Amino acid sequence: MSQTPASPLDVTAQRALLTRAIRWIEVIKEKDAVIGDFASEPWNEGTWIDVHVLALALKHLDVTMRILGELAVQMGFANESNTYRTAWAGISSLRDALEHEDEYVAGRGKYSDTPAAWWDEAREQGHDFGPTFGWSRERGLDVLVLGRHHYVSDAVLCARALLAPLSTALAQLKE
Repeated sequence: MSQTPASPLDVTAQRALLTRAIRWIEVIKEKDAVIGDFASEPWNEGTWIDVHVLALALKHLDVTMRILGELAVQMGFANESNTYRTAWAGISSLRDALEHEDEYVAGRGKYSDTPAAWWDEAREQGHDFGPTFGWSRERGLDVLVLGRHHYVSDAVLCARALLAPLSTALAQLKE
């Protein structure tokens, strides 16, 4: 099935998407800071929600950067955008793992093989590891879902690096 090529974005859409991307980066910065404050409490329920929102913001930023592809080239932030998208690609299963964790615990869902093999084996042998989710700051932000590590820090740093060029691009469009 072929996709229809995307039509060029008009200036209003460009401004709106740049504004959304900047807002997602602000959410990413905020949630990363909040999670850092609670890193010593890895099972804090409020932090679990913050990690979930962080994953959603990272995903939304990826989608926005994909849509802004040609504009990124034209306005000079393609390298930062590509670097971010590459960092996100390495952990893109995080959002899905958080959204569908209950299904995966039950061995169901689109990616029912998401739990790490050792987690499934231990579960089959009757071991109870308690929560299926946790994080640490030993190696940056490491979100552990069902035995799989998602090292989020690179994507967060790359998102932060997008803030200045996106703000510049938005200011240029407003002139």
